Amino acid sequence: MINASSVQKIMLRGRAGAKDEISALLAGAAAGGGGPLLFHGDPGIGRSALLRFAASEAVDFAVVELSQGDRVSTPFTSLRDRDLDPYARSIAVLGAVRAETTRQPLLICVDDAHDL
Repeated sequence: MINASSVQKIMLRGRAGAKDEISALLAGAAAGGGGPLLFHGDPGIGRSALLRFAASEAVDFAVVELSQGDRVSTPFTSLRDRDLDPYARSIAVLGAVRAETTRQPLLICVDDAHDL
């Protein structure tokens, strides 16, 4: 896990609407709400940059960034065990998320989820 205060701020041009959506989601999560936000489109449109922006803006959040080939940081390390059946993995994910969110807001950034 990383702390967003130590992450360099990301500059994005022409993405004001997407940045506003990210800011609104983070504000809601900081106030005890939450929800998903999905960015989709052709390769090269800047989805990964938006995820980096979200992580950089998530001050006082626990941030977990998942992408194909990355090592997953605690408390999610065990979830990479391919021997777990999908049901057991789902239960493990919910347990890890629940445990983490009792301490602070949690931002999970998943890049190229179809490759995980």
